[in-house]
Amino acid sequence: MKVQLNAEIEVAADAATIFDAVNDADGAPRIYAQHGPVPGVTELRYDGDGRQRLDAVRKVVTADGNVLEEKLVVYDRPRAHSYTLRGFAMPFSLLVREARADWRFEPVPGAVATRVHWTYTFTLTTPLVWPLAALFLHTVFHGWMLGCLGRARREATIAAHAHA
Repeated sequence: MKVQLNAEIEVAADAATIFDAVNDADGAPRIYAQHGPVPGVTELRYDGDGRQRLDAVRKVVTADGNVLEEKLVVYDRPRAHSYTLRGFAMPFSLLVREARADWRFEPVPGAVATRVHWTYTFTLTTPLVWPLAALFLHTVFHGWMLGCLGRARREATIAAHAHA
């Protein structure tokens, strides 16, 4: 059984600028900050040569000390990127087996702006956890996503003005 969340935002920057902002390892702690019980990201590390590309694997270190494994399954700068996440810590691991995030970056016609679409699809451990998982994901986790998008917009806007 799956639970899907969607969030979107319009950013006053071109697609490459916002794409780079949400993928920047150095900026991850600022963008993917803690929201209630959702721990913030403290570090992103790529395995191997450290380059972002299709099938790259990176470790996502969270403020609670957990290390998630993220695998890039789509990487099409600046239009789209998607990844799967595994290795959730307790108690989240009781609810979710894995997650997939899909990002789409679409230019806004007639403006120097980009519409960012972010979808998370969670595969639950069992249908029995659906009521609790759906409640938590649609309230708390969705709030975390919206906060991340707001912070990403701020980072991209600063970067766009710095290059102007």
